[in-house]
Amino acid sequence: MLQSPYGKVFLYNDNKFALGAFDDFFTSRSLKMFGSDNLYQLIRYAKEINPDLLIFNLQEQPEPDFSPLRHFCNEISSVSYPIIVLQNETDPFPLHPNIAHYLRLPHHMQRLVDITESYGLGHKNHQILLLDTYQEADDTLHNYLKKENLTYFEVHNARAAEFYLQKNKPQIFCIEPNSAYAAIINKHPHDKLFYVDRDKDITEIRNFLH
Repeated sequence: MLQSPYGKVFLYNDNKFALGAFDDFFTSRSLKMFGSDNLYQLIRYAKEINPDLLIFNLQEQPEPDFSPLRHFCNEISSVSYPIIVLQNETDPFPLHPNIAHYLRLPHHMQRLVDITESYGLGHKNHQILLLDTYQEADDTLHNYLKKENLTYFEVHNARAAEFYLQKNKPQIFCIEPNSAYAAIINKHPHDKLFYVDRDKDITEIRNFLH
């Protein structure tokens, strides 16, 4: 199964009965899933096979419990593929520099589809690739992009942004001024690089597309 030419998804879900629903979800999008409720099994496979993305489903974790994710990140210190965290609508997220996307289900289901297809299959070609720091409470930029009907792919980890650029070609690359993101500019120069400051006027983004 993991030798398939299709995109590969690793999924950790502590409820093994929910794995079947996720398998159907990914299969319908030409993505092959390896799912497990055994963290140590997942770590063993992750050391041998690089997936296109790794998903931690924390929706059913008690209290919530973030230890599986932290333990994985400690064991796989050189993670190069994107990590996505799924959480319910109310519990907090486990903030970690290795995490590329924070999604609340079912509210962000369409974003989950877009993200998995972008990493696993590619050729999504959004107008904007947005690399910035995660700020759940700040929707100013998102609301503007949606209002202007601009397609965008937001990511919060530089290595995940590199992963995205391997299979997708955004028209412009928007990046938050952040020393942690500086290296990616040299590795992936873009002829339309736009620095995004959430505290300033962002209406220039549309002009920058032309």
